[in-house]
Parts: sequence; structure tokens; C-alpha cells
Amino acid sequence: MLLLVLPLAVYLLYPPEVKSGDEVPKWAAGELAKIGGITLRQVELAVLVLLALTLWIFGGEVINATTVAIAV
Repeated sequence: MLLLVLPLAVYLLYPPEVKSGDEVPKWAAGELAKIGGITLRQVELAVLVLLALTLWIFGGEVINATTVAIAV
């Protein structure tokens, strides 16, 4: 029941800022310009997350999952 009601409640409490489809591309371009490109720190984080997931899934024979969590 909560899964059905929650999206409606969120929509009513926090309505979308952009209502028209014509405004969306302009708004998205502005937001992307504000945040800029991907930084080196973001790339490092993505690599570490992928490494951790890969080792947790496939590295069971080589390295313990707890060791992976501590190392990353």
C-alpha cells in the first residue's frame, strides 16, 4: 500500500519545478553547464566502486570480501 501512495504524496508535497516539455531541454542544459564536467575525483570514485564490486562478486577465491571492503 505504501509503495502505491508514496509517489503520489511526494508529487503533491514536492511538485516538479519544470511543468512544460518545452522548458526541459533549456533547464537541463543550464544545470549541466552549472555542474561542469566530470572531475578526476569522480572518476577515481567510479573506478574504486567498480573494483570493489568486481572483487566482491568474482574475487571470492582470491580475496575475502571483508578485506576488499577495508581496502577500498
